[in-house]
Parts: sequence; structure tokens; C-alpha cells
Amino acid sequence: MVWQMTTDITGRRANVTASNGNNTVTNFTAGQAGGYLNIRLDGSLSPSTTSVQTINITSANNTRFHIGLTSGFLNGLTNGLMASYTETYNGRVTQIRVSFTGPGFVSGPFGIPVPGLITSTPVVINITGNPFGLRNGHSETRSLNNLFGEVFGGTVDICFLKGALIQTPSADVCVEEIAVGDEVVVYVDGAPKTDTIKWVGKSTCLIRSDVPDDEAGYPVRIMKDAISNGVPSADLLVTAEHCLFFDGKFIPARMLVNGRSIFFDKSFTSYDYYHIETEEHSVIKANGMLTESYLDTGNRSSFRGGKVVYIGQPAKSWENDSAAPLTTAPEAVEPIFKEIEERSKTHSFALVQQPYRLTEDAGVSLLTQSGLTLEPIRQTNGHLVFIIQGDVQSVRILSRASRPYDTIGPYWDDRRSFGVAVSDVHIFEWNEKTSITVHQDVQDLEGWHALDDSNEARWTNGNAFLPLNRKHPEDQAILSLKVQTGTYVLEEENNNASSLSA
Repeated sequence: MVWQMTTDITGRRANVTASNGNNTVTNFTAGQAGGYLNIRLDGSLSPSTTSVQTINITSANNTRFHIGLTSGFLNGLTNGLMASYTETYNGRVTQIRVSFTGPGFVSGPFGIPVPGLITSTPVVINITGNPFGLRNGHSETRSLNNLFGEVFGGTVDICFLKGALIQTPSADVCVEEIAVGDEVVVYVDGAPKTDTIKWVGKSTCLIRSDVPDDEAGYPVRIMKDAISNGVPSADLLVTAEHCLFFDGKFIPARMLVNGRSIFFDKSFTSYDYYHIETEEHSVIKANGMLTESYLDTGNRSSFRGGKVVYIGQPAKSWENDSAAPLTTAPEAVEPIFKEIEERSKTHSFALVQQPYRLTEDAGVSLLTQSGLTLEPIRQTNGHLVFIIQGDVQSVRILSRASRPYDTIGPYWDDRRSFGVAVSDVHIFEWNEKTSITVHQDVQDLEGWHALDDSNEARWTNGNAFLPLNRKHPEDQAILSLKVQTGTYVLEEENNNASSLSA
């Protein structure tokens, strides 16, 4: 081994290269001002690498520093190759082990090499103390494979699309051109100040058109002048969960979609998205509109930041670290939604996405275990009556099902799918009436929402399992359900509609 002298990286950037055959040990110290350590993984590394680059960091208490991985090697994560890192804290030292696994040959019977998976650990980082807030004795492994690939809709982070103009002290700069160390304008209690960019991230989203628009990954387009004259100053594209700043609070863009001035842009099948992190979570301006900088709530690993993977950093939370509260309560969001929607109409924004067509008809039927569909023979004041054949011991309650987000409006942040609310269930056979209460007694019952202590009725998701536990399954019976219905999207007429209320 080749030993090196200890280098102080307090408030500085240090670079280390891990390569095949490199068994060096590198020693650093870091004071409370922190520092930045970049580890370059050389292209010569492979799962069969036997060398280990060891990095020892002696840190002061409460040190804040960043560790990044930079590599062209990660671009080659193909053919079964896997990359990961493992974090462990033993009460004295935090250890991070970077590993690569891939196809190779392992020792088989009689010492004969056979195909199998081999693993190398070319980088081991030892840090005194617990700078990343890990639990004592806890070990966690995180995959690195997704860092240089695509993200499918449904997991898209809170980000800007290319071209968003971020306000800086000197000029508006495209988000994709902003770099670590740049200054941006932030707003504290409405007053402009400056803050420094400490991280930039980029990833790719692939649209999933088989799920609702707000979960598919479609970006939200906020049209020029949608909020007020000059706000935004030009069309702004953000991801659905990206927050906009109104009246001292952050609101996700998807909750303000009105189909005219703010809508899901379905012209995209994929796109790159970007975010910038200031020293503290901040209110910033993009295209002249108040919005947010990046808040790392644990999703940093879904980004690639200039081909830098950041590890070992504790996640933040909206409750403790945000520049303003995150608000999804209807009573707070609805007035803002209505104001923007009304402006879109009075200022003649074109209707880009048609509203859903709705119905009050739940379309309730039963499906037996043999696949037979049963329609009600009578419906009166919410009571539905069905004839049950002799061999039926369970049924599925089928109905239309929709989300309040769709039927009420996107300002109503409930994206659960509701079918019908079932209260009284009775079965009549052999001149005997038997109450069925399994749906009111069993919490974990397939197709049912959680039990509500305040209401005897329980909502289905549109396809709910109901055991009958019949005493005389050899005979025909009558099954009675008391149901409460809601409002539903006519799916067959709205295959291309957006998530809007009528």
C-alpha cells in the first residue's frame, strides 16, 4: 500500500481517483465549515477488480460536507452490471462502501470455474462520527443503477423543464445552464436576497400514458400571463409536483390545472428535467413567477448532477426545512384555483383539455367466483337486490369508481378511487335473514377502503371482495345491499380527457 499525508479539505474541494490496481489510502480532515470530496471512478474498474481505494476522513463534530461520485464508468451499467453503495454507522465511524456486481466466473464443484455473479468493492470511505445522521448499527444499501437512466412517470420529482429562466442578480438564466457556485435571487418575507447554488440535478422522465394524467409524468404548462399580466413572463413547464408560491404557501402545480391557462402538456413522451438547490430551501423566481428551489426529501438519488452522484446526505422534510408550508388543503387551494380559472376564462385562454363527463350512476353489479355477472333485480332508495345461485359463496361488488381529484376538481387533493359505500348487507335463504358484517369488521379486506369509525358505511374501490358465509349454499338466495353512490367519470367517453371537473 502507498500511504499519503493527511490533507485538510475544510471549505475546499478535493478529488480522488479509484482505478484498477490502485490500493492507495488517502487521509483527509474536515472542520466544521465542511468541504466537498469528489471520487472519480475510473473506467478501468470492473466487478473483477481486486484493488481497494480507501479514504479516511477525520471530521469535526457537526461537520457538513458533501461526497460525490463522478464517472464515465456508470454510463456502462449494462449487461447485468449493477452498482450500489452501502452506508453503515457503528457508533464511532460512518462507512460507505461502493460496490459493483456483474457476470463472471465463480468457483464451482471441485474448484472448477462456473458462470456466476462476482462483486468488487473498489471504494471504501471511513468517516469519524456520524455526519449523515445514521442510526447506530443500521446498514442500508442503495442502488446506483437508476442514476444515469430514465425515470418513469409516477416517480417524477419536483423540477423544472429545460428553458425555465431563473432570476439571478445579473440576469435571468436558463435552469440547465446554472452551475454549482452560481448565485440566484431568493425571496425572504417578500424581500429579494441572494443565495448560492450548492447542487444541480438532471434526470429524464418517460411518460406512462396508461395512468391518470397527474401520475403519468406529463409536465404542467403554465401559460404566459396565467397568474397575472407578465406572470409568468413566458410559458413555464414544470413537473406535476413542483410547487408554486401563493400567499405564503407552496401549492403543487397539478392542483391548479384548469385546462386553459394551466394544463398537462400531453405532447411529450419523454423529457429531461432539472432542479437547483440553494444552501437553504428558498422561494425563487422562474419566468417571473414565484416558485421553489430543490428540497432534498430523500429523492436526490433519482438525479444525475453533471454526472455526479451524491451520497451520505440526510434527507430533509417539508415540516422542518421548507421555506414555506406545503399546502394541499382544499379550503386553502380552492380560492386560488378559482381565481386563476376565472382569469383564464375572462382573458380568453383557449380550452386545451376538455373536462370530464360525469354521471351519478354507479353501475353496480356482482361477480361470482365462477365469473357470472349478476345485475340487480330491484333498486329502491339505495337498496339493491340480487338473486344468488346455490353454489355462490362469495361475490365481488363491481361499480364505477372515480377520484375526488377528477370529479370535484384538482384542488381537492384526494386521489383515491371510490366506488360505492356499502352499509347493510343481508342474505335471505330458507325463510331466514342473516346479516353479513365482514366488511364492517375486517380491516384488511380486498377492494375496500379503510374502516371509518364515524360511519357504518364502507367505501369500495369499485371491485370489492365480499364473503357470504352462507349456511345453505345448495339453495337459491336473495342478497340485499344498501349502498351510497357518488359522482363518477364516464370512462368510456373520456379516454383522452384530462383530470378536470365538469
